[in-house]
Amino acid sequence: MSKDLDKLKNIKKYDQNDMASILEAFALQCQEALAIADKVIMPIAYQKKKFENIVFCGMGGSAIGAALIKDILRHELNIPMFVCQQYTLQAFVNKASLIVISSYSGNTEETVSCFNDALKRKAPMIVISSGGKLEGLAKKHRMPFLKIHGDYPPRCALGFSFFCGLKILSKLKLIGNMSKDISETVKILDDLGVLMVPAVKIGHNEPKKIAQMLMNRFIVIYSSSEFSEAVSVRFKGQLAENSKTFSSVNFIPELNHNEIEGWNKPAAMLKNTAVIFLEDRNELKKIRCRFRATKKTIKPTGCKIITLVATGKSKMAKIFSLIYFCDWVSYYLAIINNVDPYPVKRIEKLKKDLTRS
Repeated sequence: MSKDLDKLKNIKKYDQNDMASILEAFALQCQEALAIADKVIMPIAYQKKKFENIVFCGMGGSAIGAALIKDILRHELNIPMFVCQQYTLQAFVNKASLIVISSYSGNTEETVSCFNDALKRKAPMIVISSGGKLEGLAKKHRMPFLKIHGDYPPRCALGFSFFCGLKILSKLKLIGNMSKDISETVKILDDLGVLMVPAVKIGHNEPKKIAQMLMNRFIVIYSSSEFSEAVSVRFKGQLAENSKTFSSVNFIPELNHNEIEGWNKPAAMLKNTAVIFLEDRNELKKIRCRFRATKKTIKPTGCKIITLVATGKSKMAKIFSLIYFCDWVSYYLAIINNVDPYPVKRIEKLKKDLTRS
């Protein structure tokens, strides 16, 4: 199989929509998102307002962008931040809430519903979208609107949802200056991209090696909630949408209080499981001990244990180094699975079925 991953002709046979080019340009997408956000002027009323909480509304890739912001700013934000992945907003939302509406297409029905809910409650809103219904609603009600490019599959537009959302908080002075972390993150993405592209042979291409280890195995993803839950959830989503592969995710320390006991049956399945630990070497000592103890506990089942360690100094850079690495893993696993990583036929079918019902 390694020979197939090293043959560009074989990769192109399945990657018929050239998702590889989109992944290669991720650092550029992040820079473009920053440029878009820099041009947006926040209303004076927003700048003067003392917000009591922040709610990001979105689904799929848009929700992950918000969840990453929440994880990275865990020790920075002085007011609560929530991610709403529902049709309606939480009960506490009112005029003192900042609502960020994020939908790549602009037509996500849950997110459009949240816009209308926030409108009824007279909550200040900012909209991020490539167009659709939300662009019209934002303009109609004179809400700040960040128009992003609509040329990507939504899951490949993470740079837009994350950096536009982050810049909004910065412009409203809800967080401090993060330009140093942002610069490091973009540079790491740029540097890593050169090492992970299809032209780099498997002997020097780590995502290709990991994808090969995952072939025909059930995949479990473990990380710590202290570092970032969103990275693991993102990886699970990418395995589903790109690789067409089902996987499971959980977090340390919580999984040590329940799920770890389940590593007993069915024995045949556990033996054919690959467990990927997403780690940061600078995490709390107690968390690092739990990683080691967890690996020791599950090793007798015969499962394959894989450890991926974050790269960088800032939390943002570390998180995005893992996200980018895992995106490439999901891409190469799609090629191994003989599927095109681009289409999401089951999602599209589900949407059509919902439209008919």
